[in-house]
Amino acid sequence: MCPGGLDCAGPALEINRSTIDGNSGFTVGGGVAISGADGNFAGTVRITDSTISGNVGAFVGGGIICEGTGCSTIEITNSTCSGNTSFAGSCFAAQTSDNLDIYFASSTITNNTSNYFLNGAIYIQPLTSDPIIEVFLDHTIVALNNGGPDCSIGGPPGGGAITSLDYNIDSDNSCVLTQANDLPSQGVGALLLGALADNGGPTETHALDGASVAVDGGFTSCVEANSGPALTADQRGEPRPVDGDGVNLAECDIGAFEFKEPYVLQHSKCYKLDKKGSSKDFDPVQVTLQDQFDAEPVLTKVKKPTSFCNPVNKNGEGIIDETLHMTCYDIDAVDKQSASVKRTVFVDNQFGNAQQLNLLDSNQLCLPSEKDNVVADLERMDHFKCYKIDREKGKNAPTFPGFPIVVTLEDQFDTEGPVDYVVEKPTGFCNPVDKNGEGVIEPEGVLACYKVKLEEKAPFELVTVESDNQLFSDQVLRLTEPNSLCVPSIETE
Repeated sequence: MCPGGLDCAGPALEINRSTIDGNSGFTVGGGVAISGADGNFAGTVRITDSTISGNVGAFVGGGIICEGTGCSTIEITNSTCSGNTSFAGSCFAAQTSDNLDIYFASSTITNNTSNYFLNGAIYIQPLTSDPIIEVFLDHTIVALNNGGPDCSIGGPPGGGAITSLDYNIDSDNSCVLTQANDLPSQGVGALLLGALADNGGPTETHALDGASVAVDGGFTSCVEANSGPALTADQRGEPRPVDGDGVNLAECDIGAFEFKEPYVLQHSKCYKLDKKGSSKDFDPVQVTLQDQFDAEPVLTKVKKPTSFCNPVNKNGEGIIDETLHMTCYDIDAVDKQSASVKRTVFVDNQFGNAQQLNLLDSNQLCLPSEKDNVVADLERMDHFKCYKIDREKGKNAPTFPGFPIVVTLEDQFDTEGPVDYVVEKPTGFCNPVDKNGEGVIEPEGVLACYKVKLEEKAPFELVTVESDNQLFSDQVLRLTEPNSLCVPSIETE
């Protein structure tokens, strides 16, 4: 048979979280060859969370082949088959005289090349008219393969079948996708698959663009091949299902990759609160907080709100997510230290490099928040623990060359367009913080906050908003003039 990468003759085979890449088979099985030639392979083949790519089988089975007798069941889950080449079955081929069931679940089969126009990326060939070779597709992409169709059947008629279990995609209507939620004949512009790349996890995958038809194209649960347990993660180990299309319903993406809206760290314009017009019924709560300065979680009392922050368009640079706001609250450690701990950090951002910030105690917790009942994906943004900055004076005080700086700011309250603001020296520094053991999305995503004022004084009309977040709901906040601008920054020391 002269296979390439992996030759298995039984009694069973499991491949987990592995990459099989760049192998060549002299005739068949460039990547994985499953041989039952002596009839002793009676077990199940399971391939999970793996990538089979860039392999060549000169004749049949560029990526995987099951050949001979003794093959029984093959289950492929959360896996990618890409860039393989052969005359037939550039991704997967089965040539056998035994009954064989092949299951593909939540997998991506793309960019494989067949060297004959009638032979598919998935190719099954019963060697006699007796056996039944059946391929079952479930939440799987078989699309955008080259040289031949996505799926094909050879050999005597009646001995092979391709069956959709629903929620599948092909690009040429060759995979018999007839279920209600199948998406046959989807092209490049609909699938929006990225190149095979390191998208996290131990193996390479094809990332989905947020506008892909595969995003949330599946059911609210998806399972391992052959009706196995429910999947809780994609090939990379990222959670699935998640709400990828913003309709507040978590549905599985089709294929091996689960799309999630990227993490948000954006400029925010923050407003002081008018205590007279804000909610008066407020009960403090206790949470644990741990940021980069804390050796262990710190029990912290969250007190009254102090400010509300809008995403803001600075100098025409745009806003990442206009629904994501922040509400900031006074905080105190329940067990206060006897003395304050002073720290110095250096940050780079659009206002300058190596800005020296001498920090005092933490004084605020800023929570991702919704405004006025407009739904937002709060899990895209970290919580932030903020520190006061020592406004020391004298010859040893840090300097901030280039300040003050004039910028244009435009948020949801600026109905007449961008407004010129003067940015003065920094007033705060905010770390992403693990609240109640929920984790941190981006440990290096810090904020530096600066005092701002209108370049030309003008009266500010008070605005009332309703804030909702993980800790507090239906808080009515009355906002006075903006007093700070928080800027995404990189801590350099």
